[in-house]
Amino acid sequence: MTGSNSPTAQYKNFTDRFKRDSESAASRASSFSGLPTWLKWMLYALAGMLLLTIVQSIGDTDRLTSTPVSREMLRWAVPVLLAGLGGLFAERSGIVNIGLEGMMILGMWFGAWGALQFGPWIGLAVGIGGGALGGLLHAVATVTFGVDQIISGVAINILAPASTRYLSQEVWGSPTQSPRIDGIGDWDLPFLAGGSIFGWESPDILLTIGKWEWWFVSDVADILRGLLRGPCLRCSSYRSALGCCGAPASVCGFEFQVKTHKLARPRASISICTDTSP
Repeated sequence: MTGSNSPTAQYKNFTDRFKRDSESAASRASSFSGLPTWLKWMLYALAGMLLLTIVQSIGDTDRLTSTPVSREMLRWAVPVLLAGLGGLFAERSGIVNIGLEGMMILGMWFGAWGALQFGPWIGLAVGIGGGALGGLLHAVATVTFGVDQIISGVAINILAPASTRYLSQEVWGSPTQSPRIDGIGDWDLPFLAGGSIFGWESPDILLTIGKWEWWFVSDVADILRGLLRGPCLRCSSYRSALGCCGAPASVCGFEFQVKTHKLARPRASISICTDTSP
């Protein structure tokens, strides 16, 4: 069989079409890889929001993209992300650091003590110093004395909860509770999230878009508004050491209290309260 309908001609057409499609796909991939890094991360974020919107539509709920959820997501993700970033830097320098949990606990306790003694802003700096103290201990043990890095990290994870529990008992008279302190405060971004400028309440553009209930667009607005609004946490001294700030009860979404388990392991109890703010 000859001509355009022969198997040979059909196979050649197929390979030519496949080659053109492959070159087109490679060109599109090259165009995407050539985008600025900040733009690629924005596209990744939009893709994640789109996935949340789809799952939310299937599950017939509106909580996945609500303002309180995105606000708390950012609130609790930041300490873990910062600890992971520190572990990444340690790994790049050739040190295996599995003592991150213990270092976070040290920073938490010292931040609480500093906030009680000198105020929340000084307490934040003292908390950073407490976490750095754990890192210094790991560095001296592994680099100076040649202790196995895994053993040193495990030792810090065991030592930190036990020592902070003892210090809490000695300083505050209770291994599980600390006195309450005033929070640092909160701040909403004007115009986008309804913040105030010298007492003048600015418009809330993202809230307006969220009320339109447009599929995906309103969900993106609600998520962004949660990231740009102040915290909805009422702080005790432990919570302020974790980076939480005080807020009126009207905007409370979670009440988080860090306690210490009787086996010297950190435990967090979370109680949900109603968020009455828009």
